[in-house]
Amino acid sequence: MIFLNKVFIKRGNKVSYCLKKGIYKVKCNEENCPFDIKLEITNNITAITEKELDIEAKKFVSDISKLKHDELYLDQHAFNKKSIEKISAIYEAVDSRKSSIIIQNEPIVYKEYKKGDVIIGKDDIFYSVCEVVKGSAYQDKNKNKVYNVGDNFGASELIINQNRIVNIVAGQDNATIAFYNLKELSKKDPAKAKELYKKSTEDIFEIITSMEEIINKQDNLLEKEENENKNKNEFIKYLMQKFSEMIRSKFKNKK
Repeated sequence: MIFLNKVFIKRGNKVSYCLKKGIYKVKCNEENCPFDIKLEITNNITAITEKELDIEAKKFVSDISKLKHDELYLDQHAFNKKSIEKISAIYEAVDSRKSSIIIQNEPIVYKEYKKGDVIIGKDDIFYSVCEVVKGSAYQDKNKNKVYNVGDNFGASELIINQNRIVNIVAGQDNATIAFYNLKELSKKDPAKAKELYKKSTEDIFEIITSMEEIINKQDNLLEKEENENKNKNEFIKYLMQKFSEMIRSKFKNKK
């Protein structure tokens, strides 16, 4: 499973980081040593800056890797020559859950979800276009809006700093979603990037059209309400006039 490269939440001007999940590749560089593993950590390591967090995370990974290495090869050599590579990680701001800014550096990453998992939160500011690779996804506020294999969502990536207004939820277990950074993808696979740009533009046009329809509908309702109010006022004015005429007529008859 490959996770988004970088996820953090910003509140005001202060951001501190918590490593929610990370995958690291660790290799022993001693000659003929076969020790080469991928290590996933979910220990909520925290730090003030991302750089400090990476340092602390690698220290933790180094300690865990040493234990695993020494169980197998301590009688042959010490675990001194090693390389640690961060494959991917999810960062989150400490004590903040309201919204997130999701940034992806790779051209494409994949993530697998269980049924009901939130793929994109409704308050997220999102900068990637998504494609369903396996399974399905849907909008939580409109379950009829289903994304099947080959369908895209996240077109708001092209509208800078726009928060989503609905959650996108996995419709099946083992649903697999591809996350595309179009800028980076255009360097690696221009044809795929062009295809996604086209689809995203169509999605944005559909969104704008839907918004225009909603605005026009609202305008029509307001116009109808104004006309109804105008008719009501004219009717009330008519009744008041008739009432005044009736009162004057009664007074006149009494005289």
